[in-house]
Amino acid sequence: MNGKVRKLQSQELVLPELAIWNAYFLIKLVLYFQGKMQFHVVENVAFAIFLLLPVSLPVLRVARQISAVIFALWLIHLDSNLPPLERLFAQLEQLSHFESDYLVELAWRFVPDINPLIAVVGIAVYLIANRYFRLTSFVLLALFAASLHSLSPQPTAPIASLPADGHGEHEAQASGSPQGDEALNNYLSSFFSREARRQVRFPPLAEERQAFDVIFLSVCSLSWDDLDVVEQRQHPLLQRFDFVFEQFNSATSYSGPAVLRLSRASCGQLPHSGLYEETSDQCLLMTQFTQQGYDHALLMNHDGHFDNFLESTRQLGHVDAELFPLAGIPQAQKAFDGSPIYSDLAVLENWWQQRLQSPSPSTVALYNTTSLHDGNRLLDSRENLRGAQSYKRRMDRLFGDISRFLDRLQQSGKNVVVVLVPEHGAGLRGDAMQIPGMREIPTPAITKVPVAIKLIGPNLERQGPAARITQPSSYQAIGQLLADFMAADIFANKQFSTSDWLSTLPRTEPVSQNDGSTMLSIDGESYLSLDGSSWTRY
Repeated sequence: MNGKVRKLQSQELVLPELAIWNAYFLIKLVLYFQGKMQFHVVENVAFAIFLLLPVSLPVLRVARQISAVIFALWLIHLDSNLPPLERLFAQLEQLSHFESDYLVELAWRFVPDINPLIAVVGIAVYLIANRYFRLTSFVLLALFAASLHSLSPQPTAPIASLPADGHGEHEAQASGSPQGDEALNNYLSSFFSREARRQVRFPPLAEERQAFDVIFLSVCSLSWDDLDVVEQRQHPLLQRFDFVFEQFNSATSYSGPAVLRLSRASCGQLPHSGLYEETSDQCLLMTQFTQQGYDHALLMNHDGHFDNFLESTRQLGHVDAELFPLAGIPQAQKAFDGSPIYSDLAVLENWWQQRLQSPSPSTVALYNTTSLHDGNRLLDSRENLRGAQSYKRRMDRLFGDISRFLDRLQQSGKNVVVVLVPEHGAGLRGDAMQIPGMREIPTPAITKVPVAIKLIGPNLERQGPAARITQPSSYQAIGQLLADFMAADIFANKQFSTSDWLSTLPRTEPVSQNDGSTMLSIDGESYLSLDGSSWTRY
């Protein structure tokens, strides 16, 4: 009888253990105190309690472990700085088209960048400590400390917000407070109200005007930050342009919306949802060109099928042209989805040869290239390049092709305006909320792109230096410059000075949107909203 009592008492003294889940919580706690992960107190503590509850039936223990794995994955996402799960589910159809090796590469980027030696030492220490100590007690104490740290008020600076007219500034309360959210919501509403009243006035059609072509080079995945990562901000190609925008906001981090925003460069910036609604002809850049007597041309170095990009560009972008045929053009890369990507120079030169034989006095051409898209592979490279190394190799080739194409234009003797207009950046650097290559949130590192304009003509010469435009700008600045070139009949002159064309350029504060995210940049600070009403400092 006494033996049974002692056995029962010893069983009662056995405390529940987290077992392997100790490692789960320890890794998360290390990342939290390093600032690489958040810590949701209620959810994490509830999960720990759930794991510690005594369960006697083997079936229930198995069921708990299965449900614990699912909850642990959800909790990792919750504590991470990744976009909401609904955005992932919305992208599943596109993800299904990715090459398997690219999916593996993306998954590997989620692994924290930890020194291998430190990782090995950490695992060894954990295994030894787990053998001689009751780690659950230490983990619970660490969870308690993290809870106190997470719940303690953190010092925050006030949010600077601009009034409706965009001049001056006042301060609102810190982000997360009703006044802070209200101030930023009012700022966004005022921004779109102002933009809705802005419009570029194209001049009346004039037959005596010197004709010139316009070629838009729409480059996927190129931002100033990407150029900084590969140390190419001063690349010789950019030095060849007459106007270079250093604070141009693409207003989105995806290709389809970027091209639609370019197609609406005749008016102010629209909300993301407005890109898919009907608008007046005065706001449609390609329609404005049609009214000026221009024919349209549409070129891509890919088939345009991914995300229905081709049809979206033609229909919503109002590009009245069939895609230039790619038959016979050499393939240069394999895309992230396995489709072919063709030589930029070959596409452009083949089209230009046809253009020189065309009787059309003026043509506006939109060329889209995906040569810099994340996950592409060069066909003629034996090196298995990834990330920034692959990007730099492909960028050097693209910039070389564009430079040679500019040479061909200059040799042709025709009047041409070339507009280099990247859609968005590649996100090479990544940040706390997005792995390299992820563009779900339109951060300034992704949306601040190197837009540049060059005038080419046999009788036209620039006087003075190129213009480096540092005021915040967006697509309407492109529309304004093109309208001004037409109104002044710029190619009828022998020379031009870039300084003469800057006074009419519209200023556009940086506001960027995707479907489900909005980013504001105010006085050097960025603010993110994922629900359209509440804001956090980014």
